[in-house]
Amino acid sequence: MDKSDSTVNNIGLKRIITDLLKMGVKKGDKLIFHCSLKSIGYVEGGADTLINALLNVVGEEGLIMMPTFTYSYEGNKGTLPYNKKKTSSQTGLVSDVFWRRSDAYRSDHPTHSVATIGKEAEKYVENHNEYTPPFGEDTPIHKLAKNGGLVLLIGVGHEANSTIHVAECLADLPFLHIKNKDTYGDYYLVERDDGSIERIPLSKKLSGCSKAFGRIENIKGIKEIQREGYIGNALCKLVNGNKLIELLVPILKKDPAFLLCEGVGECNCHRKRMMLVQRE
Repeated sequence: MDKSDSTVNNIGLKRIITDLLKMGVKKGDKLIFHCSLKSIGYVEGGADTLINALLNVVGEEGLIMMPTFTYSYEGNKGTLPYNKKKTSSQTGLVSDVFWRRSDAYRSDHPTHSVATIGKEAEKYVENHNEYTPPFGEDTPIHKLAKNGGLVLLIGVGHEANSTIHVAECLADLPFLHIKNKDTYGDYYLVERDDGSIERIPLSKKLSGCSKAFGRIENIKGIKEIQREGYIGNALCKLVNGNKLIELLVPILKKDPAFLLCEGVGECNCHRKRMMLVQRE
């Protein structure tokens, strides 16, 4: 694993393309990426340069997906009712730039939408809406994984890896209905195209705390499905999504608390632990 030259002040399109190729990203790949743009260094052209580099490397036969989460729950101050044509992403600048591109498709899920660009992009976001779980069977991230999709983490750890939430749902963890810190009411808020606002009951399978997701670095088999490298100055990981799910589901079925953090309070992991104890 070669570290990029941190003395380079400006990082342009060609440099990012070169580093992606060194990481193992190639033509025809399908991937979801999570990133910290600033971790790369000063990127000439900003978010669009990173997106253009990814699209250049995977080519016309490839696909890029990004989370564009908005957390549009009733009572969640600071967020607006969800309208996929105008509601800003709360998962970073790059994701907000990504979904606004003319060739992007965005799903209808009011709290955990994703956006896609590339081959069959629209297919991956179909039927992901206020009446379906954010993650789980046949949701966009699961579809991507099943079709050979990769997870690219740029300057972030597995705490940002949404594919792990898919594994939690497929393992059918008993506490998925317990609300996380982002949830303030029992309803999603959706803004229709005519400006009307609808309140939709929450899914019974909710995303949870991801603070402890870094634990997967220590499980047997993770090194075989993950490679590391650098894009600019950012330490990155490239992981096979489906193999990650296959690795995690049996672990989670055996130990549902494996990915719960040790905190007490806002994230509600302590409530989930209590539920597991009461079930024993």
